[in-house]
Amino acid sequence: MQKPSSGGFGRGTGRRSSGRPKSKALRNPFSESEAEISKKIADFLEIQANSGRIWHTRLQSGLLKTPKGHFVHLCRTGTPDRIAVIGGKAVFFEVKKPSGRVSVDQAREHERLRTAGALVFVVRSVAEVQKIVNELLNDHM
Repeated sequence: MQKPSSGGFGRGTGRRSSGRPKSKALRNPFSESEAEISKKIADFLEIQANSGRIWHTRLQSGLLKTPKGHFVHLCRTGTPDRIAVIGGKAVFFEVKKPSGRVSVDQAREHERLRTAGALVFVVRSVAEVQKIVNELLNDHM
């Protein structure tokens, strides 16, 4: 499956969602990437799921190329990165680097989910997710 090479879709365009180029000079080489943080969170949630305490999955809001060459969105733009069911509640996690900001599309989707009764958290570390999961499981008991 190939990603589109033009039109600003997908990764590798060298631009932020705002259209500004990414500045390599501003990156801290010692800080974790959003993908690294997300992987640690996924690993933690998977351990919890394997113990039967929760259910979770990653939400893919990117583009998928169909066999006929068309592209489709799997979720709305701005959909949080992960969903979990914890203590009977729908919980969404938006993963960000410590310096990361929520986009306008993300803020809109977060508000829609909260209005529908879901819990939405912007998290920057696995420790934050651990605290949230533990609090929700303790409230459920």
